[in-house]
Parts: sequence; structure tokens; C-alpha cells
Amino acid sequence: MKANIEKTMKSENAGIAGLFLAALSGFYYSAVSARAFLYRAGLLKTKRLPVRVISVGNLTTGGVGKTPMVISLARLLGMDGKKAGIISRGYGRKDESALLVVSDGNKVLAGAEEAGDEPLVIATNVPLAAVVVCADRYKAGLHAVEKLGCKVLILDDGYQRLDLHRDLNILLADASAPFGNGWLLPRGHLREPISAISRADTVVLTRTEATEGKIPPVMLGAISAYAPHATLWLSTHEPVDFVDGRGKHIPLGQLKNRGVYLFSGIASPGSFRLLAEGLGAKITGQRTFGDHHAYTGDELKVLDREAMDSGAELLLTTEKDWVKIESMASEVRLPLWVMKIELRVKDLTGHWLKLVSGHHG
Repeated sequence: MKANIEKTMKSENAGIAGLFLAALSGFYYSAVSARAFLYRAGLLKTKRLPVRVISVGNLTTGGVGKTPMVISLARLLGMDGKKAGIISRGYGRKDESALLVVSDGNKVLAGAEEAGDEPLVIATNVPLAAVVVCADRYKAGLHAVEKLGCKVLILDDGYQRLDLHRDLNILLADASAPFGNGWLLPRGHLREPISAISRADTVVLTRTEATEGKIPPVMLGAISAYAPHATLWLSTHEPVDFVDGRGKHIPLGQLKNRGVYLFSGIASPGSFRLLAEGLGAKITGQRTFGDHHAYTGDELKVLDREAMDSGAELLLTTEKDWVKIESMASEVRLPLWVMKIELRVKDLTGHWLKLVSGHHG
């Protein structure tokens, strides 16, 4: 059923099912538009946290690179001498309403089940930053500032959080399909109308390696029409190296001409495959799960058997998946590698660093 809905969402002409979903999209449009109006009119209040807040988000569902962008921003802020606090809902964790300190900036204090996979990936990649998860982002932000000494906050997946003031609103969009099929949920993947791009201070196109750095005309048109004030940046997803189950770092060149079986539970498994192929891997098979998938030991055994039957020399997965399977890695017999990826903004002038640090203008 879910697969059929996804197929309909992606289709330009989906018949009766498409008409039904389009009608639901109309109701959804009315709801999100009314909410936005209430905030603009001041009838719903926006809270302000006591430090600078940088929001990272997107207009569509699915993965556009928010987690690697948050990691990149936290590192840049650390270089500028500012302890960053990342506040997130922690999607998929046991109790999303509870406030939990995933990392205090000194050590990681929670596992994937309690913290959520993405907050844990962030915490392990930026050990000097604090990571706090809670459905109430204002509460999480106050805790990060007052208890953990954070000087600037990064709001993960915050574009739709109209209840919080943002000093820098960064909107991410996948270069290959910045607005999906152009429809709102549930007919398409848009969380808000394209006009909501007007709230962005800056737009970052991600995965431009897949479009050879070309900017989609639809994005240029949207910025011109709704956000002429916004700056536009290009970024790429670039593999850094691999890490095996024992924590050993392996150079990217070691993947070339190796038989590889891919598995992942992420929103954009196709981009993961393209990166592996770009490094010269011979893909013998691939298994994709739903985003934020919670693995079992039996599933890992099945993946290992399928990989061996396909002639693979090793299993390859993502950091987001690894934090959930690390304790079960002994279930597989083949070598298991994790691809580490960074998001890199093309910045030849240093203006991106000034924008992030708040030193611009």
C-alpha cells in the first residue's frame, strides 16, 4: 500500500488515485496556509531564544542533506570559537516528547534507540557540540544555553517551526528535484507551497554533483518570484572515507573494482548508490528499507546471506544505519564498511563562513 502511494506521489498523471490525493492536498494546503497566516498576523506567537538561532530545513519530505549540513555548520561555528547546540526532535526515538541530552559537548550520553539515529550521527561527528532532543524545541534550546553553555543554536529540520524565531533561515533543496513533483502532501512531497521559500534567508542546493553544478530553472524562478532577497549556494555530497566494524579508517580508493552489496534505511538510497558507483564499486545487490528503519539481528543475517549469494566481497551502509546496527555487527560474516559523507558548500570568497558565524553585514 505504501509503495503504491509513493508511486502515485511521484507520478505526473496518476488517474483516479491521483485525483483523490490531489483533493487531500487541497485540504492540506488550506491548513498550512491558515497556520502561516496566523503566525504572520501575530495571532500565534513566536518565541525567541536568548542566543543566535540558525535553522536548517527543507520544503519537501525526504532526505536533502539536513544532517550533513548541521554537522558542517557546527564544525564551522566551532572553528569560530563558538560552542554550538543542536536541537532536534529526534525522530523515531522511544519518547519524542521527553527532553534528552544526547551529547553535552564532552561525551555522547545516549544510544540510537533513546536519541534517534540522526542526532546520534551528529553527536559522534561533532564531539565538541551539544545535542539536545525534545519535541518542544524551545525547551531544548533553553536547556542547551542555560545548562550546557551553548553560544549559538542550530535548529535541525526547523523550516516549518514557525513558533521559534530564527536569525538565519537556511533552506535546502535537492538540485535534481527541488520541489518534487510540484504537489503538496499527500499528492506530492511538498510540506508547504513553493511560495514558502519567501521565508528563506539563503537557499542551498544539495547534491549538485548529480546535475553537474547546473541550477534548475524552476529554482531560479521560485527565488526570483518569492525570495529575491535570498542568497543561493551550491553544495555537494562527497565521500570522505570508510570505517569498518572495528573503527579502522579505509581510503576511498579501496572500494574500486570491489564487489559490494549495499543496504540502507535512508530517504535517498539512490544517491547512496551513485556515490558508491562513482568510487568504482561493482554493485552486486542492494536492499533498501524505510527511512529511520530499526534493524534486527535476523535482518542482518539475511542481508549477509544475500550479499554472499550475490558474490559481494563486502557490505556497505551509511552512518545513519551504522549507529543502529553497531551492537549487532557480529551477526554478519562479510566485512562491513560504513561510508562517511560530508556536505561541502562551494565558497570561494569566505562569505559562507561569515554568513554562518554572523559576521556578515
